[in-house]
This record gives sequence, structure tokens and C-alpha cells, in this order.
Amino acid sequence: IMLALAMITLPCRDSGLEVVQTIMHGPRASPLDNAESTCATTEMTKSTFTAVHEETPLMASIIEEGHEDEEEESSRPPFDIFDNSWVHYGSTFAIIALCFAGAAAAPSVATVWSLCGSSMAFVIAFMLPAACYLQIQKRQQDPEGLVWRLFSWFLILFSIVGSISCTAQTIVRLVWPPDDS
Repeated sequence: IMLALAMITLPCRDSGLEVVQTIMHGPRASPLDNAESTCATTEMTKSTFTAVHEETPLMASIIEEGHEDEEEESSRPPFDIFDNSWVHYGSTFAIIALCFAGAAAAPSVATVWSLCGSSMAFVIAFMLPAACYLQIQKRQQDPEGLVWRLFSWFLILFSIVGSISCTAQTIVRLVWPPDDS
């Protein structure tokens, strides 16, 4: 379990800090968006193109002209939560403390598995594949795909209802265990 702690902590911290940053300062531009807009600007302003070889850095012209630094500074909020060490360490400690408290409070491993299984099994088995299919087929409006899109929406709704009802049933059994008499 201790080896899995990093797999829990890092994504939780990054996602949590991203939510806080977005609430405080609005969404920030991703580095990919900055690089694409800077590349387009650089390519339009250049009159001649140079040949690209294996040794040629892909972003050399952007870095040399300084466009990347200007755009990165303009898109940065006045207080970047990701650069603050106290927030970084505090959020990591809070996540680890919550994981420890949850592990200490759990009566058995079966309890943890039943909660994880009832809440995430429907998401992994039904919701994610159906949502991915809908995302992939979003642009295609053929009549043959309509049946599969409707079926995917049915799977998503079924998995939401199933996940909520199974998780509620697991929580009820944990709070009021059945009599074994």
C-alpha cells in the first residue's frame, strides 16, 4: 500500500491545486496552447524557412526570439499556486493525512474493496468506454451510428444509476451491518 501512495498523492495534489488555481484566477493556458500560438506567430513573421535536420532543436526559433517568455508571463496569474512551496507541501501532507485517517478508520480491507468496487466498477466498465465512444464518434452523424450513440447514452445513464445505488447500498451496510444471528 505504501508503494501506491505516490500514485495517489501526485495526481490528487495536481488536480486539487489546478481546481483551486482555476477558481482563484480562471483557467490558465496550457503550455501546448502557448507553443502552438507562438509557433504560428513565429512562422508568419519569418520570411524564410530553414531546413530541419536531426540536430535542429524544434523550438529554437521561439526560444531565441523570446516569444515564449513574454507569452508565459502574460498568461501567468499574479499568484501561481504551483510555485508556492508551502501550498505544495501542505497539500501533500493533507492528502497523506487523509489517506492515513481513512486507512486507520477502515475496519477491514473488504470494506475498502467494497467501496472502491461499488463506486468505480461501473465507471471503469461502462461509463468510460461509452463516453470515449461518444467523443470519438462526435463528428460523424451517420444514421447507422445513431443506434450505437443511443446505446452509449443508455450505458452512461445505467452506470450512473448503478454506481449510485451500489455505493449507497455499501454505505448502508457499513453504517448498519446486518445481523448474523
